[in-house]
Amino acid sequence: MKSSYFKFIFNKNLLSGLFLSFFLFFLLNLFPLFISEIKAKETNFGLRILTAEQTIPDENCNLFLNNTTPQGIIPYYLNSDCPSYTAYIASETTNPYLNYDALITNGEGTFPQTTINSNRANVTIPTSTIITSADTSWDGIMMMPTVTTVTLPTTSGVTKTLSEAIEIGYSGAKLSFNKGVRILFPNEKDKKIGYTRTGLAFTEITTICSEDSQAAGNALSADGDCKINVGVDLVVWTKHFTKFATYTQVTNTVTDNSSSTTISTNNTASPPVCNDSKPVSAPILISTTKGTNSVTLTWSKALNPVTYYLVAYGTSSNNLQFGNPNVGNQDTTSYTVKNLSGGTTYYFKVKAVNNCMPGDYSNELSAKPNGEFVSSPAKDFIDITPTESTPEQLATPKQGVTPEIKITPVEKATPEQLLLFKDETQTLKTPKSKFSWVLIIAGIVILFTISLCLYLRFKKRQRSFQKLG
Repeated sequence: MKSSYFKFIFNKNLLSGLFLSFFLFFLLNLFPLFISEIKAKETNFGLRILTAEQTIPDENCNLFLNNTTPQGIIPYYLNSDCPSYTAYIASETTNPYLNYDALITNGEGTFPQTTINSNRANVTIPTSTIITSADTSWDGIMMMPTVTTVTLPTTSGVTKTLSEAIEIGYSGAKLSFNKGVRILFPNEKDKKIGYTRTGLAFTEITTICSEDSQAAGNALSADGDCKINVGVDLVVWTKHFTKFATYTQVTNTVTDNSSSTTISTNNTASPPVCNDSKPVSAPILISTTKGTNSVTLTWSKALNPVTYYLVAYGTSSNNLQFGNPNVGNQDTTSYTVKNLSGGTTYYFKVKAVNNCMPGDYSNELSAKPNGEFVSSPAKDFIDITPTESTPEQLATPKQGVTPEIKITPVEKATPEQLLLFKDETQTLKTPKSKFSWVLIIAGIVILFTISLCLYLRFKKRQRSFQKLG
């Protein structure tokens, strides 16, 4: 019986079957661990092997792009579970793009609804949009909002300052749409905007959209565009992709030497009178979240009446140097301060305003953003210091040394704006008196003199006793 038992145990067929079973088990369960860097997705050509830099939509039809996986692949079919796609682009991503190559034939294709969310711009491509490239060899790779450089045209008597410049689409040629595409530029309200590309001069967008809607975008002419303010943001509806740039424009003051009239630049007029009610309370600054050359502020609302909020900051506590006079309406509770210098500590305050009547400042919070050294003030902020002096231009920092922050010349606040930014807690501070220090020093001198006199008298009497002895 023992012999038959061992024969059963060492039966070759049984051992072969067990070995095969274990091999299949490891193959099915462990092999994917060894190829975790290889991903596949069904396309009209079968399986598509992705590179380490590519990613595909998850079960919720979302794509997450960053510097590790900057390229998102859009499948060729409109899956019923994914009638649309949403791409989220991390703020530090340097070269994000979506790949629609499976949808493109001879530079043309029909795209599903795609929403792109980034810190530079938010883009919405409507469903079933036909996209045509001026270059028929275009492979369907579409650049997401990427920081670029744009040279603004010069105009006599006008100073133009670039605010934001991004490139979307295909750098080699124009991409055209049969439907309107929406581009939202955060915190760019009232800015001028234009576009350019290789072989095309910078063109300002001057047409104002009738409304912020898909119908208004679709009604644009071929390759047309328009702009409209939406809250604190600037929205562009367009039927083409290219380089877009927002900017401000100021008309320079011209002196007429032929006239005997002298115009004084000194503002001697009385400050304007405001009869609006003051906000009942100050907002409460809840948190500061540091980012790359940016800090996001979050606060609780002030009690009405409130029409909008302003933000101010400085590089030392209770010393406000720069401010944004309007960061959003009465419902705004968050704002991102951009273009800050990495490694520098900033001190922030928020204030509610009712039309022309400012309220009280919030509490102060500080933050030290990451990122590169930046010489200019924060984006969209003006100089709110009451002095007339021009800030010095920042010197080039020495290697490995964090320099003291100095600010490049920036737009100066008007007298009306200075009233909005006025910090009563700073104004009401009593200057430190030097008189108390005079009293202390005088007291020390008197005590020293008395002590010296007593010591000399003691020594004199001691000598007298010694002579008597």
